[in-house]
Amino acid sequence: MNCNDFPRNFGKGYGECLLIEKGLEKSRLINTVSHFAKITGRIYLKNMTQILESVREDYDCLCKYKDQGWRIRKLWGVKGANPYCDTRFLVFSNKFYHQYIRPLHQSHQEGCFYIETKFYEAFKQLEKEHMIISRFLVEPDFQGIAGHFGGKNYSSTKERIKFLRKHSGVGVDKKGKVCITDQK
Repeated sequence: MNCNDFPRNFGKGYGECLLIEKGLEKSRLINTVSHFAKITGRIYLKNMTQILESVREDYDCLCKYKDQGWRIRKLWGVKGANPYCDTRFLVFSNKFYHQYIRPLHQSHQEGCFYIETKFYEAFKQLEKEHMIISRFLVEPDFQGIAGHFGGKNYSSTKERIKFLRKHSGVGVDKKGKVCITDQK
């Protein structure tokens, strides 16, 4: 199987799950670790070590919910405005993934499989019984060009300034020049 042999109407999220499966199947290291990370291809997570080192407790799943502001967007008429999980970077315990997450796509029968929504719904349902950390203490610093439609360039000047402005006290003044602002 090359991970492209599935009904196209199942969507790219379904294919992404097949890629995870193929990676786990081929890995010689997976049985030697308690947790593994899933990171979107074509982009680089510059501060993965800092994110992982910031977690001080054991967990079944480390992820980032995108669940703030969706109700307002929905009121404004934005299509597809729903809470979801950012699937660019996730960490699972082997047991948690195989018991709860893997079956999500395996039991999928029809229509588009939206991985971000399916994972969010599953995590929300499981968070009372399992240790799910749904916010990173350190904001992921992605670099490179995303593989999705439109190919967002996380390394572009615009995206770098946006990231730095939001997370490190660097901003842009009224004339468009980069400047240092109050640290957060």
